[in-house]
Amino acid sequence: MTEKEIKAQTEKLLTENTVSKQKTDLIFDLKLENAYVPFTYEIETHNDELNFFCAETDENVIESLLSYFKEIYGDYEFQKLDDLDVIKMNTYYWINGNRELTITETTGSLSNIVIIYKDLKNIKPVVDNKKKFAGSYTIEVKGVSSAQEVEVYALDENGGASWLWVENDGKGGANVEDRKTGTWTATENGITINIRGNSGMISETYELKNNVLTNTQLPKRYLKKTE
Repeated sequence: MTEKEIKAQTEKLLTENTVSKQKTDLIFDLKLENAYVPFTYEIETHNDELNFFCAETDENVIESLLSYFKEIYGDYEFQKLDDLDVIKMNTYYWINGNRELTITETTGSLSNIVIIYKDLKNIKPVVDNKKKFAGSYTIEVKGVSSAQEVEVYALDENGGASWLWVENDGKGGANVEDRKTGTWTATENGITINIRGNSGMISETYELKNNVLTNTQLPKRYLKKTE
């Protein structure tokens, strides 16, 4: 099923009230024995094909759900139990070639049932956005210029971050007067930097605007990559 077909089918189901929508969650009712059970679900595509489907319910319907799937796909291939002290996860697996279907019942401090379908041949690659943004940046403020001192962020590809306060020594060189360390994360369109300050963690988020990493809270503050 292509992404275009999935969108068209979803719109059709919404129009027919077969599924409903609350905020970003799609909801459908699955008939199990004599009752309709609500499931929230989401889908993902890759290469214009469905590669992931996840449905979740808080209802305690594991036995009737297993019976329902057994009628369609036959007996599950194997079962795995994970005991994590505060929760237990009981997972049932159906595997057909590159396609994997699982039902996981979680009990304990968290209680739900999750159905997951994956096409293992069509997995979306994990993009490490840190490689895109790693490097050293001076912290600039629009309308403010200072050749005497500057703030610098140094971001490595492993997620380590350093904040530096650098002062001009007047002889063509520079001295690092203060240094703090922390971590950073990256998305496709920006970064979040967390630095351990003198009184706690300091966090800043910068997003690309006109190809410039701009502070989301202080728009005049932006990052300039050093050569």
